[in-house]
Amino acid sequence: MSRNKATIIGRVAAGSSLLVGGIGATIVLAPQGSALPPVPTTLTVTNLDDAGIGSLRDAIDTTNSNPGSDTIIFAPGLVGTITLTSAPLVIVDDLNIIGPGVDLLTVSGGGTLPNFLALGYDAIDPENVVISGLTIANGKSIDPLIPFLMGSVLAGGITAANMSLTLTNVVVRDNFSDLTPTEAGGLGGAGVIHIGSGDLDIVDSSIRDNRSSSPTPSGGVVNFGGNISVTNSSITGNISSAGGGLICAAGDLSSSGTILSFDGIVAISDSVISGNVAESGWGGALIYGGEVTVSGSIFDANVVGAGSQYVAGAGGLELAGSRSITISDTRVSGNSAPTVGGLSVTNISAALDAPADFVAVLDRLTITDNIGGPLGGIPDNGSGLLGTVGGLSIRSSAVLGSSTISGNSGVGVDVSGFYSAFNAVDSTPSVASSTPTSSGAFRSLLRSTRKNVASNAPLAPATVSIDHTTIADNTGDGLSSLRMNHAEDFVNSPTPTEPAIAIGHSLLAGNAGQDLATPATVRWSLLQKWPSVAVAESDNNLVGYDPELQPLQIISPTIAVRPILFGSVAWNAGNPDFTPPPETDQRGLPRIVNIIDIGAYEVQEKLVTPAFTG
Repeated sequence: MSRNKATIIGRVAAGSSLLVGGIGATIVLAPQGSALPPVPTTLTVTNLDDAGIGSLRDAIDTTNSNPGSDTIIFAPGLVGTITLTSAPLVIVDDLNIIGPGVDLLTVSGGGTLPNFLALGYDAIDPENVVISGLTIANGKSIDPLIPFLMGSVLAGGITAANMSLTLTNVVVRDNFSDLTPTEAGGLGGAGVIHIGSGDLDIVDSSIRDNRSSSPTPSGGVVNFGGNISVTNSSITGNISSAGGGLICAAGDLSSSGTILSFDGIVAISDSVISGNVAESGWGGALIYGGEVTVSGSIFDANVVGAGSQYVAGAGGLELAGSRSITISDTRVSGNSAPTVGGLSVTNISAALDAPADFVAVLDRLTITDNIGGPLGGIPDNGSGLLGTVGGLSIRSSAVLGSSTISGNSGVGVDVSGFYSAFNAVDSTPSVASSTPTSSGAFRSLLRSTRKNVASNAPLAPATVSIDHTTIADNTGDGLSSLRMNHAEDFVNSPTPTEPAIAIGHSLLAGNAGQDLATPATVRWSLLQKWPSVAVAESDNNLVGYDPELQPLQIISPTIAVRPILFGSVAWNAGNPDFTPPPETDQRGLPRIVNIIDIGAYEVQEKLVTPAFTG
C-alpha cells in the first residue's frame, strides 16, 4: 500500500530511530509530511549473512523505508541457512519475500532469537506480507516481550500483528516458546502467531515440530483476530502446554460491554492436523469464528493431557461458530482427551446475536477410534458425571448426514442442547429484562457486574437431524444426550430443555451401552438393541436385528465406512418412496440401488429376479 510511514507514526521525530519491541531493530523515518511517491522495488539477497550489504536484513530494512509493495528475491544458486545473531527480522510495510524453496533456504533463529516480526500500524488498512519458498526454523521467543493489543505476544517462528500474512510453500519447524506473558490475554505460540486486523492464509505449507511451554493459549498456529484459511497444508507434531496444533479465534473482536464476539471467516480445506500434543486445552484444533468451514481434511492422533473440565477441550477438533458451521468429507480419528475424544460442535455467540435458524451442517464424516476421558461427561450439579463422549459432541441445532461414527471409547454421539443463556461466573446478574432465543448456544460472563444479563433465561431447544448415518461399536451408548443441570446455581433457574432429535435411515448397532439412550423420533432405521426409550416399530423401524456390519473399510484418506452385505437386514430396508433421495452414500457412490439401504453405506449389487423359463 502507498503511504508515508512517518505520517502514520507521526509522533516519532523526523530522523530518529524507532525501537521495535525493545529488541533493537531500527527503522529510519522520513520527515513528517515529506512526499515519498510509492515506487515498488525488487531487491536481491546475495549472501547468507545476518546483516550488512546484500543480506536479507539489509533488504528488509530498505523496503521498510520505501512505501509501497516491494519484493525480495534471492540470487541464483544462493542456498543454505541464514542464522540470525543480532535481532529478529522486522517487517513494517507491504512485502513479498520469494525464496528458492524450502529445501534450499532456511532462516534460523539459532535457538536464541525469533525469526520474523511483522508489525502493522494501521488496523483499518493493514499491510500485506507474503512469504514463500523457504523454511523458518529454530526460532525462540525472548524477553522483553512486545506489548501489543491484548497482551504480550511473540512466537518463536513468525509473529504478525495488524498485518495480513500469507505463507505459501513454507515450512515452519522446530521453533520454541517459553514465555510467561506479564499481561492478561498474552500469547506464547511457538510456530506462527497472527493477532489483530488482517488475515492469515497458510497454503501448501507445513507447520511442524514446534514446542511451547507457555501457560497461555499456544501451539503450532495461533490466530486471534482476522479471517484465517489453511489450504493443502499440514500442522503436525507440535507440543504445547495449553493448546496443540491450531488455536483460532477469528473476527473483529467486536465487543458489547464485557462480551466479545468472533465473527470472522475460518476455512480449513484439504489439510492434515495430526500428532499434536497439549498438556491441557485442545489437541488438534480449537476454532472460534462467525463462519466456519472444514472440508476434505484429517484430524488424527492428537492428544490432550490431564487438564481440567474448564480448560480441556476436544482431542481432535473443537468447532464453535456464531453464524454458521459446515464440516464435510473429513476424518477425525485416533484422538484422545479427558473431555470429548474426537469432534465437538457448538453454536456459541457471546454477543447473543446468533441467528435463530442456526444449523450446523455435518456431512460425510468419519469419526473413529477416538478416546474420551472422564471429563467428557457433563457435570450434574457438581456431583458426578453422566458419561464419557468418545466420538462426536453436538451442542447446536445440526444436520448430521452420511457419516460413520464407530469404535470410539465412550458415547458415539452426544446431543446436548444447552438451556441457559449465560453461565455467569463471579458475576452479579439480576432478573432478565429480555429472553434470547438462539438455538443450542452457550455463553459465559466472567467477573462481570452487568445487570439484566438473562442468566436465568432458557434457550430454545436444539433441533438435530441424523440421516443415513452408521453409529456402531462404540464402548458407551451409541446416541445419548448428556445435559447440564445447574438448577441450584441461580435463583429462578430454568428447567433444562431436551434437544429435539430426529433419526432417519440410520443404523445404530453393536454399541456397548444402549444403541439409543435419549428420546428421539425414529423412522426407517435399525436399532440392534431394544432401547429404554420408546421407538415405534410402526414407523418402519427394525428393532432387535443384527445388521451384520463388516469391519471398517478405508475408502480414502478422509472416508471410512462400515459396510453391510448384500442380503443384510439393513439392505433395501429404507423407504421405497424416499423423496428427494440423496445422490450418493458416504463413499460418493449412487445412493439408491433397487431400494435405499439403511445407514451410511449403499450396497451396489442389484437384485436380479430370475426370469421364469418353465
